[in-house]
Amino acid sequence: MSASQRKTTVSNQLRKSFILINGTVILFFVVYLIQANWLIKHSNESDRLVIRTSDVLRNIKDANTNAAQIESSVRGYLLTHDLEFYKQFNTSSASLKKEISNLYNLTLDNGIYHENVNMLSKLVERKIKLSEGFIKQTFKHDSTFTSNEIMSADINKLNDSIARYFSLLENTQQRLLAERSATNKYFSESRTVFTIVSMVLISIFLLVSLYKINQNIKRRSEAEERAIINEEKYRTLVEDSGVTMLVVDNKGIISFASRNVELLSEFSPEEFVGKPFTQCIPTEFRDQVGNILSSSASSGLYNNTVELQIYTKKKGSKWVSSRIFPVRKDDGWVQEWQIVLWDIDEEKKIYLELEELETERRNQQKLIQDIIDNIPSIIFIKDVQGRYLAINRRMEEVLNLPAERIIGKTDAEFILDKVRYQEYKSSDEAVLASRSLAVFEDVIQSDGKKNYFLVTKFPLLDEEGNVKNICGLATDITERKTVEIRLLQAKKEAERAKAAQETFLANMSHEIRTPMNGIMGMSNLLMSTPLTEDQRDFTGSIQDSARNLLAIINDLLDFSKIKSGKFQFEYSPFKIRQAIKKAVYPLQFKAEEKMLKLNVVFDTMVPEVIIG
Repeated sequence: MSASQRKTTVSNQLRKSFILINGTVILFFVVYLIQANWLIKHSNESDRLVIRTSDVLRNIKDANTNAAQIESSVRGYLLTHDLEFYKQFNTSSASLKKEISNLYNLTLDNGIYHENVNMLSKLVERKIKLSEGFIKQTFKHDSTFTSNEIMSADINKLNDSIARYFSLLENTQQRLLAERSATNKYFSESRTVFTIVSMVLISIFLLVSLYKINQNIKRRSEAEERAIINEEKYRTLVEDSGVTMLVVDNKGIISFASRNVELLSEFSPEEFVGKPFTQCIPTEFRDQVGNILSSSASSGLYNNTVELQIYTKKKGSKWVSSRIFPVRKDDGWVQEWQIVLWDIDEEKKIYLELEELETERRNQQKLIQDIIDNIPSIIFIKDVQGRYLAINRRMEEVLNLPAERIIGKTDAEFILDKVRYQEYKSSDEAVLASRSLAVFEDVIQSDGKKNYFLVTKFPLLDEEGNVKNICGLATDITERKTVEIRLLQAKKEAERAKAAQETFLANMSHEIRTPMNGIMGMSNLLMSTPLTEDQRDFTGSIQDSARNLLAIINDLLDFSKIKSGKFQFEYSPFKIRQAIKKAVYPLQFKAEEKMLKLNVVFDTMVPEVIIG
């Protein structure tokens, strides 16, 4: 570094130091003004409160004096009937009301004190009214009173209450005056102390800053001298380091290349020197490097790091990382750029390959998510703590919640139904414990109606066979469930109808059997009386018909038993010829009405008795 450059560096350091000192002084001054303004503001406020408290005390004393004058005027008037006392009473009353009004306005900011003034005002009004009543009574009766007669018990109580309130108000204001006077004194002393302390601190800071500046200048001068001595040593270090150094002038021509450039590009340093730097890199990187060089020249940016490719001697290219430093002249213009290069070809290729794989993975993940989102069933994945890791669009629609409000949360954070939450939790625990399927039905309210889902949960295992996640699949079975509910309702209605039918048949059979038993009983009685042959036949026919009707009723009950599964077959002997005759006999009357002949003929092979 030249002497002029060292001089410029020292001047810049001094300039920066002075800027720092001036800025600090200004900052102290601004802080001082703010603090001083705060102290002045609070001091003025304290003065105002002290004055206001003094005014309140003065009003209290004046009001107390006027109250005493009212009492004195009333006594004087009632004793002497002198109108001067009456005038004095009116004047004192008006003054007292005015003083009370002033106290009322001055104490609006103090609730308790204001309430005490309000009570005092009411007591004063009452005292004035009572005093006026005494005066009016004196006018009517034109009588005088003794000192004991003048003040009634009510007046004495009012005087005691008013005196007590005046004493309370005055004591309170005396205490406030003492407190506010102490506060006012504190702020006044604080302003003085703050000013002295601020000046002392600024003076100390200036002295310390000047000392630091002197030390800084001295250290920097020594460092610059050491830099000149070690410049050659640094050049040797650059040559022997694993990085490559290039120096490019302000026209973009390479003016220096370290020996390591040959290891990097297989070109010798002499082949690099004199060539434009942009010709050593592929076309797609030239604009980027040009923008960096121009921005560092115009805006003063430095230490720009960029990854790019450079040509190698075998007509290939290699990835390198570069760091660009602008070197400026005394006038601030860029004289040259120092470019440090190091080999990152293998790392960059691996990174690009990984980036490509990552892009492919994201595309596949998006493809899988798109497929899952278009599946009509609900699909979700949880971790072993029950937090949702992934869901599909169908689950968002059913729960009417965006994925952002579900992912990362557990069922307890957005499911209010404790029964459903407990069922979800139990099924998760069952999957984790048994590593098998857990199937259950779930009901979810959506758009004002119930949706039924068949939920299947199963474990996702890692390479070691441990449960890593829980996957769930919920299929909408609302239509099937609706059909099942309807079928169940229809079954219940059929069972109720069947029960009603059986009840009806049982009741009807009972009701019909009663008259039939009566008919059969009367026919039996009739058969026991002397009858002609025809009458006996007719009576027998009545009995057979009644028995047939009773058999039909029993058959209806048997049919009902068959439907209910309670029917039992009985095997017993009976006379088939007689049974057929009894069955045909009622039809003979219908046949005769139609002028038909109905005969029954039995084959000789038909037995008399059979079992059936």
